[in-house]
Amino acid sequence: MKTKQAFSVQHIFFATVPPYDPEKKNRNKLLKYRVISSPGQTTDYLFDIFDNSSDDCKVEILFKSDDAQNNPIRELLLSLASTTKLEDKEKSFASLANTMYKITDNRNGMGLFILIEGKKDKEVRLMLCRFKGADGLHNEGDSLQYLKQVFTKQNNHYKLAVFQDIMSKKSFWKGYAIDRQTAAHNYRPFSNFWIEEFLQAETAITDAQGTEQFSIILKNVLNATSSIEQKEEIISAVLNLKSKVGKKISVKDFSDTYLTGDLPKVFEEQTDNDEFFNSQFGIDAEVFQKELGSTVLVLDDGVTAFIPTFEYSKHVKEQDVKNGVKKIIIEGNLRDKRINMRKRKKELVKGNNKKGKK
Repeated sequence: MKTKQAFSVQHIFFATVPPYDPEKKNRNKLLKYRVISSPGQTTDYLFDIFDNSSDDCKVEILFKSDDAQNNPIRELLLSLASTTKLEDKEKSFASLANTMYKITDNRNGMGLFILIEGKKDKEVRLMLCRFKGADGLHNEGDSLQYLKQVFTKQNNHYKLAVFQDIMSKKSFWKGYAIDRQTAAHNYRPFSNFWIEEFLQAETAITDAQGTEQFSIILKNVLNATSSIEQKEEIISAVLNLKSKVGKKISVKDFSDTYLTGDLPKVFEEQTDNDEFFNSQFGIDAEVFQKELGSTVLVLDDGVTAFIPTFEYSKHVKEQDVKNGVKKIIIEGNLRDKRINMRKRKKELVKGNNKKGKK
């Protein structure tokens, strides 16, 4: 079987996984496995998800490891991809499904767990997917007639992880994931069930992701406060971050280092979850300049104005005059007017020194 992206797929492994009940005597017989080895409507649907998985999964994940640098889920994936025998592949998949089974409770409900292994040139792609709601398929035994119904009802509600690498003993430590069953606006849009409990992995936030999410929080705080003093304090703190490009920081670090009063508490309240509040990330220079940097306006007669980029359209109007010349109008309520005393003091000291030399 071939996908549209020319990945060669020999088999699709799937299992219907019910909630685990340790009290049931026949609990080990409740897990049902199947293999699809021929193309059809089901494979067409799944291959579309498979082909798009590398683009859909935006958040990087890393397998956790023990003291001996082992991770049981990664080992099973590596074992499945390393063998050519279907029997051995099925054993690895059964162990993966059994791991999911033991952590599935009534909150997670019945699930359809799927694994697709695709090969293209020297690379192997493994896609793991869980759909919620496979009761009909599970109860029908070996019949596949309910597959289409399951996908039709749940096609936008699945958990997905993809790993792609050239095969070696060091493959598959890093992957990417998405969880379409959680709120998309959260920094960490994953249930613990999928990433931590099943995959035994953790999210790896990139500098760009961290900086972008931080900018959203900062703008929310600026919109939430009516205090000019607090706004000035926040903007001053943001300007300090310019010199910290690449340095690891968290929202908590930023709050504790640069802010006073109740502002740290406001930042914590505007952060959707505790994990991101404490997560370290580097300041990405490009994202920072785009979202939080200052736009410098150089006008006639040595006049220079600094406008926070995220407030630019609110306070600055540009008008075309002629011959490419633009007229700038800066609008806003004047809250304070200060003379640059530092520069003035330097001029006075310089003048006194000249007098002293005479």
